[in-house]
Amino acid sequence: MSFEVIVKYHSDLTRLEDELEVEVEILNEKFAILTLLDESIIDRLLEYEQIEYIERPFILGPSLTSFQASGIDLFKVRTDLSGEGVLIGIIDSGVDFRHPLFINQDGTSKIIRIWDQTREGNPPEGFKGGYEYTKEDIDNALKGEEIPFFDNIGHGTHVAGIASTIAPNAQIVVVKVGVRGLESFGRSTEFMRAIKYLIDVSTELNKPLVINISYGSNEGPKDGSTLFEQYIDDMSLRGRTLVVVASGNEGDKSKHRHLRLLNNMVRPVEFSVGSGEDEITVEIWKKFSDDFSISIINPSGVRTQKIDRNSGVVDINLGNTNVTAFFSSATPYSLNERAVVILRGDNFIQPGIWSIEFESQNIVEGDVNIYLPISERLSPDTKFLDPTVIRTITTPATSSRALSVGSYNHSINAISSFSGRGDRRLKVIKPDIVAPGENIVSSLPFGGFGALSGTSMAAPHVTGSAALLMQWGIVDGNDPFLYGQRLKAMLLREARRDIGFINYPDEAWGYGKLDLSRINTRTLNETYRKENTQEFIIMYEGDIISALNEKGIDKVQIIDRKYAIVYLDGLDVSILNTIPEVTYYKRPFRMVPLIDTSVDKVGGTFFHNHPYIPLTGRGILVAIIDSGIDYTHPDFIYEDGTSKIVSIWDQTLEGNPLDGFIFGKEFTNEQINEALFTNERLDHRDDTWHGTMLAGIIGGRGGLNSNYVGVAPDSEFIVVKLRDQGGYYKSSDLMLGIKYAYEVARRMRMPLVFNISLGTNEGSHDGMSILENYIYEISRDRGMIFVAAAGNEADKMTKLSGIFNNTGEIQDVEIIVGPNQRQLDVMIWARKPDKVSVSMVSPTGEFVEKIPAKLGEEEFVRFILEDTSALVRYRYPEELTGDTLIEIHFDDIKPGNWIVRLHGDNIVDGRYNVYLPNKSLLSEQTRLLRADPLGTIVTPATAESVITVGAYNHIDNSLYRASSRGPTRDDKIKPDLVAPGVNITSTIPGGYGTFTGTSVAAAHVAGAVALLLEWGILNNNDPTMYIQKVKTYLTRGTERRAGEEYPNVSWGYGTLNLRRAFEQIRGIEAWIYPIELRKGEDV
Repeated sequence: MSFEVIVKYHSDLTRLEDELEVEVEILNEKFAILTLLDESIIDRLLEYEQIEYIERPFILGPSLTSFQASGIDLFKVRTDLSGEGVLIGIIDSGVDFRHPLFINQDGTSKIIRIWDQTREGNPPEGFKGGYEYTKEDIDNALKGEEIPFFDNIGHGTHVAGIASTIAPNAQIVVVKVGVRGLESFGRSTEFMRAIKYLIDVSTELNKPLVINISYGSNEGPKDGSTLFEQYIDDMSLRGRTLVVVASGNEGDKSKHRHLRLLNNMVRPVEFSVGSGEDEITVEIWKKFSDDFSISIINPSGVRTQKIDRNSGVVDINLGNTNVTAFFSSATPYSLNERAVVILRGDNFIQPGIWSIEFESQNIVEGDVNIYLPISERLSPDTKFLDPTVIRTITTPATSSRALSVGSYNHSINAISSFSGRGDRRLKVIKPDIVAPGENIVSSLPFGGFGALSGTSMAAPHVTGSAALLMQWGIVDGNDPFLYGQRLKAMLLREARRDIGFINYPDEAWGYGKLDLSRINTRTLNETYRKENTQEFIIMYEGDIISALNEKGIDKVQIIDRKYAIVYLDGLDVSILNTIPEVTYYKRPFRMVPLIDTSVDKVGGTFFHNHPYIPLTGRGILVAIIDSGIDYTHPDFIYEDGTSKIVSIWDQTLEGNPLDGFIFGKEFTNEQINEALFTNERLDHRDDTWHGTMLAGIIGGRGGLNSNYVGVAPDSEFIVVKLRDQGGYYKSSDLMLGIKYAYEVARRMRMPLVFNISLGTNEGSHDGMSILENYIYEISRDRGMIFVAAAGNEADKMTKLSGIFNNTGEIQDVEIIVGPNQRQLDVMIWARKPDKVSVSMVSPTGEFVEKIPAKLGEEEFVRFILEDTSALVRYRYPEELTGDTLIEIHFDDIKPGNWIVRLHGDNIVDGRYNVYLPNKSLLSEQTRLLRADPLGTIVTPATAESVITVGAYNHIDNSLYRASSRGPTRDDKIKPDLVAPGVNITSTIPGGYGTFTGTSVAAAHVAGAVALLLEWGILNNNDPTMYIQKVKTYLTRGTERRAGEEYPNVSWGYGTLNLRRAFEQIRGIEAWIYPIELRKGEDV
């Protein structure tokens, strides 16, 4: 028997084929599937530095007058759209291509490719298995030639029939998954291959693609963090693609139980096991901060011992049933941890009432979710006795970028009992939308028609509708970016919300019912924004250099295979809309240093000379991407006179640019040492002292004064001096600084901590900005850890939160503009699918009437009496988030009280946020009249893939008044923790100075992370350290004030204490993923 695993990797995997005799199948530059002849090889895989994480495949099963109810018929009559020029990808049990529904009038097939993964002999190019049929093969088969391709269960034929009836001129590409005779189930690896194949076909034919997945699994934490779901998110950004996923049919199947644990609590959870079950895997998901034990009790009352995260793998027999149980650590991509209980019978598991008894040990959050496998794999009698309906959505419908579809009965206007639900309280806002899914008549094999029910039937309603809209936007040229999150937002915004007692978005109904009739293409404005700045960060695919050169754009800075920076000289930004390889673009943010005007407290010096755990940051790199560094300061020089700085890239200097860069000058360690020995100064200097200050806290050696030793004195620095734009830096330059440091670390094969002590009030404040997406890509590599300052905006009155209670409501945002404020930007974010527009009132009372919110609308207005102009841009929806963004740029603004009047044109969620630029970019008196300290975390600290650090005063144990607070705009808890940040002494050129701010606090944490990486990776105690695991270690060790409830939006999980973090680590077994894979289900 062969075994498959999914791996996240970097570099080259080909040598594994010879050394381990495994089959390597590359999906893209980050993900691959390995086929192993022996499961024991899994242990050896983690010895390879290229392999960052391993996940075994999930087993997925299908989720089984409607056009009129969804407004599809009316929309098609009104627009005459048919899906022409669009591809529909069906990943399912196959399709009966001979069915009349899939045959054109000329006798040829609408199906242009079929990849049958259940049959060998003719794999598609780039793949190693299956059999591909071309359109020519299919057309010849329609003429009488025999090909052995069938849909044995009819599921895929029914699904494809629904989508094709809605979009009859769309072409279809089919991937059949599963094992011959067992097409009801497919492994997640098969779906990952299928997605790559479909996107490859879409790219080859240069056609937009909507993918339908009507399968699901109960495996995974249901937070979108599995490699399978990350892969869907990643591939959703490649090509002009939308992935539609059914939410699953587990709503009424009693396969989920939610438990709320408190300290000093013992709680049993009972489930029945039906007759004939031979193996059942129970997954238990908890937050990393919670500790409890479990005991398993069989129907005869015989129990196991207490099992917790220190127990390792427990293997015991209870009567005729073998019980295997273990706890695993948080994955690199989630703060959730898993416990697994596997029941195996000699012949069959003992039927009856089983129980898992939970006993709390240390509870911080207390939410526990327990899952049995999906209902299609079990007897109806195998179920929880007290099930929970919420959080029954299946994997991969919890993928953040997938459009997840639930089911409702359109005949009686009621949610389908089987439809998988999300969990609004725990921020699982899924499904996204619902569509008819009960008694849906569609095609069946052998030319027939019949009615089936399930979310499988709801999803293709959305798939076909998306194909119509892609035709209008992309094929017909009305909106070339109408795919992915932008298309998803349009469908959610126009969903029908006609149930009065529902508070949308709802955990069952999502944002409402699919209703295409509400979308009026005539009112969708095709005007695209025109920017004054000539520098843009872009997301791209394909040969972007050639594509840009063809348009006369020859100044391009490539960041990686997804991101680049383009410089437009004399060209209008609209030219980017004409380049298919450009999938998204955004002007750079303005980043400001997060400083407003210790080490012992965080437990750092405790380890410097510890007899058993001596940690100083040896062998760890720290990237300081900031204002530069005083490389001559004695605190950065070793006893032998050499520098601890590996290299400096000064972006402000001209010279011979580095390979892969188009500006700046690099100073190597050898050049720095030569300058130190000869006293000949390098051109590099730190003009603002900010970078030098950060370096001293992180890794100063106390060379000038031994009282001021940094947290990780033996760590080494990579320094990037950013180009000062006059009080701020560009996020594009920051991204290049990250790229530079990353490449140096990869070349030196050393772990790297990125210290980001810059931030901006620009961006979506939910971790979805292009900068934060790039950070996420880098952080998925082992040993690449980002630490970001939370910001100093809590007391600056630059942010306001509000809520509309009803459609039609008007609310005023008052802005006090001080003298010398020549320009002002106002950024307004509203939650999808709300529609908000603005009007304005000047200090003299001049009124600008409401500017209607339209797709891409841009309007220039002038205030005559003030002689002030304003440019209003609607990004509705914003491409990366699907939310509404309104940007107002005032030019030559005059002092006084300005009013931006918000009009709630269409309100479902109601929440909105208003941001001014960071206070350091405003005049002293410019502020919001009414402001809110919550939700003031700056970009990129809102990203889940960074450790976000607030500041506190370690002398009196009080929160620093300006320390930015959470939550993020999508309600995640931030900061992660706080560290000393008030009146901290650190290095400045020639001496020491005192500093305050969250950048100071972040530097403490960056140093602490360097010590952790030394312990884990350098000392081989935990060689697989990723961002989430480091975050877990740090937050587990935090100190918490009595009377505070944690985690909270001010203190996060508490104050940094590295010594306590190591005390918490003591006794925990090493990384357990290989054990999970050995004990998990055969694949």
